[in-house]
Amino acid sequence: MNLKRASLVIVLIAIFIVCFQSMNNKYDPLARYKYTSELTNEQRDKILEHMDSDDIDFMIQQKLKPDQYLKYIDVEDFSVKNTLYYELCSKMQPADINYIVYFINKYKSDFNYADLKTILASYSYANLEEFYNGAYTYVKEAKLVSEPSSMDVQIKASETLYKYIPKDLVTIDNTTIPIASLTGSETIQIKAEVVESLKKMCADLGATNNKTCGGLILTKGYVSYEDQVKVYENALVNYGYDDFSKYEDFPGQSEHQLGYSLTFTIASMDAEQMADSDQVKWLKENAKKYGFVIRYPETQETKTGKKYQPLTLRYIGKNNKNYNFDFLNF
Repeated sequence: MNLKRASLVIVLIAIFIVCFQSMNNKYDPLARYKYTSELTNEQRDKILEHMDSDDIDFMIQQKLKPDQYLKYIDVEDFSVKNTLYYELCSKMQPADINYIVYFINKYKSDFNYADLKTILASYSYANLEEFYNGAYTYVKEAKLVSEPSSMDVQIKASETLYKYIPKDLVTIDNTTIPIASLTGSETIQIKAEVVESLKKMCADLGATNNKTCGGLILTKGYVSYEDQVKVYENALVNYGYDDFSKYEDFPGQSEHQLGYSLTFTIASMDAEQMADSDQVKWLKENAKKYGFVIRYPETQETKTGKKYQPLTLRYIGKNNKNYNFDFLNF
């Protein structure tokens, strides 16, 4: 009797195994996928070849469309979980898909998806690779300024612009605004949106003393990262490491790289004379009407960290309510 029972149990187990295998063979892992009807047999095979059940669950939960990930699926080390990153890269900076997959897979931990769009709008892949591989050494563990094109951008002590170049730089016309570049360049550039306000301010200042731009000479506008390295090295010689930051910045941290900052001088005047000049007095009273502020005011040296620079202006826009016009409290 016991032998018959044992035989029956074995038969039932065998039947269960056969049924389970049969059901399993008929189970479609993509049955829950919203877009499964749009897939060809070849595409289905590729998905099942490259994705495990966890990947498929992710694809279904995120409602990813086939055309979002299938273009990358044959690339080495493809991950469906990085699909939205791949797609954003392809949109912002089109490149070979093999490179895009490599770039995201390698550097994804260095940024988040929310910042990726603005980062790709401002920095090239080459510069990003350099930065993430440790090429920037001036500030330990510095992060990239994620949105450097914003007029409201504030560069924190732990951030850098690295080799960012504004896309809408224009060259200043020497006939309307006298220039004498301190960086050795024959031209000075600023952001296009600053030009109209700058010319209007210069014209109105000039009307007070019948001098072109009131006697102001533009010495700095946009300053590239490479030129900042030279300025920094000279500042170390002139002021020493402990004091250089009162006058200049680490490369990649100068607001002049944004294209919104301007520095002037006045011919035949030393620093003390310029600080007490009619031009500076006029700027203190009127610069904000044109969207400018004196970036490093005399009374705010502790907050700005810089010595008084009466002829360094920052353009913040005429209707910008995000700033106190008396000084930029960064």
